[in-house]
Amino acid sequence: MLPDTLGGIDPSVYNNIPPRLPADIIADAQRTLVVRDGVASFLLQPRGSLSYFSKPFQGLLDLGYQFVSPQDV
Repeated sequence: MLPDTLGGIDPSVYNNIPPRLPADIIADAQRTLVVRDGVASFLLQPRGSLSYFSKPFQGLLDLGYQFVSPQDV
């Protein structure tokens, strides 16, 4: 089991918790860059708009992150 260190994406309010959008994931990933040899992961639910799927991936790539298999971590 891998932790979702950046949280998840949920575009709607749930139980008084504000929406969490791809921009929130990217902002948290940028702050995580200060950790040397850190690992960033996020939870992606298969619901919502397709733009919610592509934006965090591109944002993390733009920050210099690489996507690897969990076995390689």
